[in-house]
Amino acid sequence: MSWREDTRVNDLDMFFQLEVTCRVCKKFHYVTPLELVVNDRIGHLFIDELQSLMTCHNVRCSGPVWITETHDSLNEGFVAGQP
Repeated sequence: MSWREDTRVNDLDMFFQLEVTCRVCKKFHYVTPLELVVNDRIGHLFIDELQSLMTCHNVRCSGPVWITETHDSLNEGFVAGQP
């Protein structure tokens, strides 16, 4: 079971950002649970159900999307042996 199957939109912090990426054209945008609850009234859905209902925002595409979590942590590369 993944986090998408156990987490409802209402379970997330309302200002947490989710990245919504199109599987076809690879365009992406960010959405918060607050926007989804207020605008679409879909707070009761699990993330995987939401993912299956959403489509790409690009008018020419309208392909299926992939929802991922965003992280505030910085990616740091390990550089071994360099001064």
